[in-house]
Parts: sequence; C-alpha cells; structure tokens
Amino acid sequence: MATLDERFYLDPKNSGRFGTLQSLVTSIGRSSDSTEPGNVSDWHSAFCALLRSRELEVAIAEILVALSRECPFEPNWMSALAEEWFIADGPRFSLRAFVAKPANDTVFTSLPYDCLVGNLGPAVHFTRHKFPPDCNREVFERGLRLQRGVFEELTPLQSVVFSSATDAPEYLVTEATLLVELSLKAWAPLVWVFDTTEKSALMCTSSYEAPVRNHAVAESLQHLASKRGAPMEPSLDILKRLTFNKHHHVRWRALQSLCALDFEVAKPYLLRARDDPHPLVSDAARKAAQRLAIT
Repeated sequence: MATLDERFYLDPKNSGRFGTLQSLVTSIGRSSDSTEPGNVSDWHSAFCALLRSRELEVAIAEILVALSRECPFEPNWMSALAEEWFIADGPRFSLRAFVAKPANDTVFTSLPYDCLVGNLGPAVHFTRHKFPPDCNREVFERGLRLQRGVFEELTPLQSVVFSSATDAPEYLVTEATLLVELSLKAWAPLVWVFDTTEKSALMCTSSYEAPVRNHAVAESLQHLASKRGAPMEPSLDILKRLTFNKHHHVRWRALQSLCALDFEVAKPYLLRARDDPHPLVSDAARKAAQRLAIT
C-alpha cells in the first residue's frame, strides 16, 4: 500500500514497477555532481520514455488513493490541495506534477528556468511568444512587447522544451489536465509579467522563491500598483497567490498590501487568515477583522 511519508516509487524495492522513473532520476542526480548545470534538452528522450511508460500515472493514482484514506500526515513535497507535488528533486533538478485548470487570467509570465513539460491529460494549447533578440533579460523594461508566437498543441503523452532565455508561453487550458515538468535549478534573472492583450511587460518579480525576496515583492507591489496609471489587476493576482506562501511573514505582508490596494478583494483573504496555521498571522487577522467589523 502506498504511504505518503516517503516517495515509495523511488524505493529500489519498487524498481520493477517504476524502473523508468528511477532510471531518469538517478541519471539526472549523477549529472548533478558535474560542475556544469547541464541542459534539459539532454533529458528529453528519457523524459518522453517516462511519459510513455505510464509509471507516473500509476504513482499518482496510488498517491491519491492514499490521500483519500485521510492519512494523518501531510508530506512536505505535496501542496495542501494535492494539486502540485514534487515527484523527485535534487540540488540541481526538480521533477513535479501539477494540475492545470481553465482560467481567465489577465496576465502571464516568462519562465523562471529552462524546462521540459509533458502532458498526462487532455490536450493543452499554448502560444510560444518570444523575447526580442536584442532584449536584456536581466534589465526590466516596462512596456516591452513580446514577438507573438504560433498557436501550438500539447497532446496527451507529448512533451515540449521551453527556454527561459527566449520563451514566454501563454497557455490556453479548456479543461483540467495533469502536466509534468522537469526543470534544472539554473534560475533566470527575473520573471517578467505580461498582459494577455498586448503582450507587453507590466512588471517583474524574483525568479527564485526565497522568502525574503517574496516579502520584498509583496511590499513593492503595493507601491507600484498605487501609482497613477499602473495596472492594478496583475498586482492583485500576485498578492493573492502570495497569501498562500509557506512562510508566515510573506503571507501577512501580502495580505497587508492586498488590504491597502483593494479592501473588497482582500476581505475573503483576511477572513481566511483568521485560521492561519501560524499564531502571529491568525491573531493579527482576527484582531483586524474585529476592528473593521467584518465577518
């Protein structure tokens, strides 16, 4: 029976059922001993073999069955909603699965790293927009427009290679699907945020999910969005995501900025924070809700 306190599919005792997955993870892990970061394209054929083997689907099915049994622990490699989990990760690579859902997003972002993306569900469509050839990715340029790309389809068990230096994929998801991503931990300097209409740069954030940087992002977005003429919606979207950050001080700072920018939008997030697992956040949220007389 699958248990969630360990990645059972990486156990050598299960090599007969998950040999393709274990072989890929072992190979990438060995390459991490090299001084060179490598290239995700080097693993494309092995990644495709993993998708075709259906081993990931078996592992994921067993994980979900174990979750349905109300296991008394929550693994740190799985999100609270079981919609994202890290299948395997090491010092220089990460292999994760996540649920992609339909959304009416007003913005999309560039990539924080080079990656391979595989599809285990219904077809997904995307447009691979490109940064202009003369663009310096390390220096943000507000209003910079991407070169519009060609509409492409990612069919079941198909995979695609994305480069953070050149690509900014904009996804169109019409029904929920399960995607798998293999990435090397060589971070792009910045993640650029673009509007979906003009494909122009609105702002940028840190590409590395460090708590100090996320705290700074939450604080900076409040000042950026409060400027006359600056678009509000992208800032609100990022702040709403940061209220779910795993670090309590990032969650609280994002909530403060959200309240300052649009209190009506912030209300449900403030009410939810009354049950935050960290006592400092939950206590502060309860006091704020009482003072503001919101329920």
